[in-house]
Amino acid sequence: MLVFIFAAYNHAGKTSDTAVNDTRTALVKRDSVTEYTPVLTDTSLENNISNALMKLPFVMECNDYIDSFSNHRQGIAFIVDEPLENETDISVKAGYNGGERFETYYRFL
Repeated sequence: MLVFIFAAYNHAGKTSDTAVNDTRTALVKRDSVTEYTPVLTDTSLENNISNALMKLPFVMECNDYIDSFSNHRQGIAFIVDEPLENETDISVKAGYNGGERFETYYRFL
């Protein structure tokens, strides 16, 4: 056992490894946060959609579930997307808005 400790101690002191710099350019394009948080210009329509969805029994159960595991700090969240020019449907994602990502549980049109 002492041989392994001695070998590990001697190896930790060596600094002969040289770092290799990555000269490749990044292929990932960084976008602004605003592109990922769509907002409807009509907030009353957004509120009406959220209120209507909250009346659905399975959405109420999901809201209670999120409320329970978030220690009563948060409920179900909605992301409402504006329709494109040639579309008439409004897309709504319902789920848990965590600190790292949005977990979609349901999608509505």
